[in-house]
Amino acid sequence: MLKQLRMMWSVPRAGTCRFAGKIFVIGLSGTGTRSLHRAFLKLGIRACQYPSGPDDFERYQALSDIPVACRFKTLDVLYPGSKFILTFRELESWLDNRSRKPEDRSPTSFWVREIRHLTYGRQSFERDAYIALHRDYHAEVAEYFSSRPKDLLTMNIIAGDGWEKLCPFIDAELFKRASFPHVSNPHSPRKPSV
Repeated sequence: MLKQLRMMWSVPRAGTCRFAGKIFVIGLSGTGTRSLHRAFLKLGIRACQYPSGPDDFERYQALSDIPVACRFKTLDVLYPGSKFILTFRELESWLDNRSRKPEDRSPTSFWVREIRHLTYGRQSFERDAYIALHRDYHAEVAEYFSSRPKDLLTMNIIAGDGWEKLCPFIDAELFKRASFPHVSNPHSPRKPSV
């Protein structure tokens, strides 16, 4: 039994992903970016969830969350040939998730405040503003990649997208030893226990 568990959760040897360029996850917070980060690690890809500064963009192959989302056009210019993954979830579910995020109890770093401003235009949740932001951001991404559809993958991890979409996009072997990771977001509604 222990041997089976080790095989199920072991990270495969590096090199299962043949794509050598950068992979940028440009989904907004609460759209499965943590789950996708875990998937990259299982594939042996050096990944960073929520880069904490410019050096992380050089150090890692795959980067995700709003420090990436707010500058996807710049990253496209700086790292030609990169792949982009837009994670998303249904609007009402996303709004519910974001509305549950508690206000920061203490002042956050300049980096975090700047990233929130660049991404959301504000530091705290406002429903109408977030509805407009969600609509406009997704339209902007779609328009930007409209002439390059092979450079953008959209994934709704919350609805079940997983290895079958990710692996062909980044030229990786289909990972069959474990189910696609689903990391619970602390702000998501709890599923009732049966």
